[in-house]
Amino acid sequence: TAATGVNRIEFDANNQPIVHTAIRGYSFEYFKKNASGFLRLNYDYEDKYLVSFTGRRDGSTRFAKNKRFGNFYAGSVGWVVSKEDFFKSNFINFLKVRGSYGVVGNDQAVSTNYNSISTIQTDYLASLYGSGNAIGYTFGGAFANGATLGTYYNPDLGWETNGQGNVGFELNFYKNKFNINADYYFKKTTDLLFTTSLAGYLGAIPSPTVNIGSTTAQGIDLTLGYTDKFMDNKLGLNTTVAFTTVKGNVTSTGASGAIRGGGFFNGQSQTTTLFAPGFAPGVYFGYKTAGLFQTVAEIAASPTQAGAQPGDIKFADLNGDGKINSEDQEVIGSPFPKFTLGWNLNLNYKNIDLSVFTYASYGNDIVRAFERNANYTNKYAQVLERWTGPNT
Repeated sequence: TAATGVNRIEFDANNQPIVHTAIRGYSFEYFKKNASGFLRLNYDYEDKYLVSFTGRRDGSTRFAKNKRFGNFYAGSVGWVVSKEDFFKSNFINFLKVRGSYGVVGNDQAVSTNYNSISTIQTDYLASLYGSGNAIGYTFGGAFANGATLGTYYNPDLGWETNGQGNVGFELNFYKNKFNINADYYFKKTTDLLFTTSLAGYLGAIPSPTVNIGSTTAQGIDLTLGYTDKFMDNKLGLNTTVAFTTVKGNVTSTGASGAIRGGGFFNGQSQTTTLFAPGFAPGVYFGYKTAGLFQTVAEIAASPTQAGAQPGDIKFADLNGDGKINSEDQEVIGSPFPKFTLGWNLNLNYKNIDLSVFTYASYGNDIVRAFERNANYTNKYAQVLERWTGPNT
């Protein structure tokens, strides 16, 4: 809640001003509500044939009234092949083939409740941001406060849906000492929730959230494990190695086209990412580098690059028009790794145990924007290899 003082001036019989101060209050209610109901059915026949079905209905106050509720379904099947009479193997102890597919809804990309069109009293704006923000009209020498449009609204704002499926198997072999879990998975997200930019002629009113476009992702998950005991069962060993790949792709952004994004890095706002069809979500977008300018003469002989000085990064003129501008930007990296690896080791001997966890990511790029340029801040040792003059 907030309160502001509003003055009203009257005059007495001697034409002396009498000032009346009234307190005008403003109150706001912030809440989010979700409601869900679900039904789950499971069927198990002799631990060999497994079927599961889930249906749910979710509601959220973050969406328009006619879009608040969504129905989402999921199902899975499994077949334990090793329990079949025809399965005869002394080497393979357990084999299960499985698959699943399901759809869930997402409302987390919307931070507040659904907004219809609202207005803001300009005297309230003035109380928050100063008198220069009051908008109104002057009648007979007296200023009259008015109101301005506070938000746009989207009457079709609804659930973002994520459909994901997988097929795979589980395998234990050699006295159950070794195990393998393998899956191929795929995912498609539709009705993505985004806050896009509005045309400049619509003013500075915040853009509404909209459902646009879709993305896909696919990859494999592979886990290899080994379990055993030694020294008369006094020493136990369990170790697993996990391998995962993912390939993401933006398939549509509706009528929005390519969407540029960024963040607040190192004291300044930088546009660093691109969300566009044909690329992975959030790829890095910028200039391709071509070394460092060594001399003034090299700068003069190169495509025009505003403000360039010896020692600055040289950017590539990709379209060959003789100048460096936004037309020379391209996709220069991706935050998605080619694959990730994990290795876990657990050892226990009597009452002593040891656990080791490791993780590796290969093939992804990062924006190294966490270094500060202020004085008296630490630098990487690479700063010792900085440019100090021609040919360095």
